[in-house]
Amino acid sequence: MHSELINRSGMALRARHERAGRALATPLDHHRVVLHLSASTKTACLRTGLPFLRTRGDVDIVPAGAADGFEAQSDFSSLEVLIAPSRLERMAGELGLGGRHVEVGMVHMAREPRLQGLLYTLAQDLQSDAPFGEHFRDGLVQSVATAVLLRAPSLQEAPAAPALQRVQDYIEANLELPLSLPSLARVAGVSPWSLQRLFRSGVGMPVHRYVVSRRVERARQLVQQRAGALSEIALMAGFAHQSHMSRWMRRLPE
Repeated sequence: MHSELINRSGMALRARHERAGRALATPLDHHRVVLHLSASTKTACLRTGLPFLRTRGDVDIVPAGAADGFEAQSDFSSLEVLIAPSRLERMAGELGLGGRHVEVGMVHMAREPRLQGLLYTLAQDLQSDAPFGEHFRDGLVQSVATAVLLRAPSLQEAPAAPALQRVQDYIEANLELPLSLPSLARVAGVSPWSLQRLFRSGVGMPVHRYVVSRRVERARQLVQQRAGALSEIALMAGFAHQSHMSRWMRRLPE
């Protein structure tokens, strides 16, 4: 039995409660990310006949158009996120990786902490007596889609995203100016949410932390060059005042 909970923006969330027997995943036009929620379930792959023990927390990723299935010896429950391929293509474009075919590979019974955490949170919210609601779940489903996108084989060897380079160049040339997330997103040509994802995946830190680190580096260079009083250098590097600069210079050692 399927219970569909969200179905918009090219993504959907479904709770599955299946009886013992054949669990068939017929080909769909969506990618599927499935979290096994039941206790240990003995299964056999319908394609190979090989036995497998599915445990709570196992994650399957089934690409669009692929058929998959297994024989379960007991009832089981799972949570399923469906993602339209066109949605992943749009997300790739927002991250500066447009023009690439997003190939999603088949994954069986993976133990990926990032995906598990997102999917568990979704499952817990659905089971809660006081759920956070659809807006909260929408954000989590979006994060699941991002995790699937960033692990796609076709993007693993992607060159540095042009959007990332463009905004890094802008930051470097304008450190003395206010550099808000929305303004930087406009420079990159992506949404603020996508820019944060791009920085976390490409640079390893949030946008704000990256900007501050570049300001600290600029301030240190200006101090070495004796470019002015410390209060003046703070403003030249984009800090609000000297104590603000000093605090960050202590927090980010050379």
